[in-house]
Amino acid sequence: MAIVVGNATEQDILEIILLIAQLRGPTPTPEQMEAVGGVYRAMLEDSNHAVRVAQIEGQTAGVMLCQLRPRGNWLTPELWIADLAVTDNAWRRGAGHALVKEALNIAAGWQCHRVVIEAARDGRALQNLLRSFEFEFDSRTFVYDLVGQPTATELHGVTAEASPSQTGVPLVVYDLGV
Repeated sequence: MAIVVGNATEQDILEIILLIAQLRGPTPTPEQMEAVGGVYRAMLEDSNHAVRVAQIEGQTAGVMLCQLRPRGNWLTPELWIADLAVTDNAWRRGAGHALVKEALNIAAGWQCHRVVIEAARDGRALQNLLRSFEFEFDSRTFVYDLVGQPTATELHGVTAEASPSQTGVPLVVYDLGV
């Protein structure tokens, strides 16, 4: 069983959307799919983003969305992982491990001073995985959602016309203790 981690392509976008929706939400409505796909296409073309897909036996097992971001008073950027999502059956098969290892390689290549992961699934398996790489848990992240985002469960059985629109973006605040 080989795990292959590589650059995502436009052909991976639908699987990425579905995987993130399954594990975290929101689930785009049918009329939003093209616009959401446009967001991913822009990420794929942006040199400050890295979108990686982990595959096991040709099947998508995980995805990682990374962005290079500058931080105040640092001469080097941090690698921010907005989403790290792995399917349930791929956790114990090494897909998460392979994606985190890839993140560390990307960060080294971009000469980052830090890697910050905002994971799609909170849980003991993810925490244990990150601790095995010597990540430290930082509970200083607060999130204020400007627009309610429906989950896949909430949208199940709801028609596209009755689905709420998604026009906002979440605001993330870091308490730096300064």
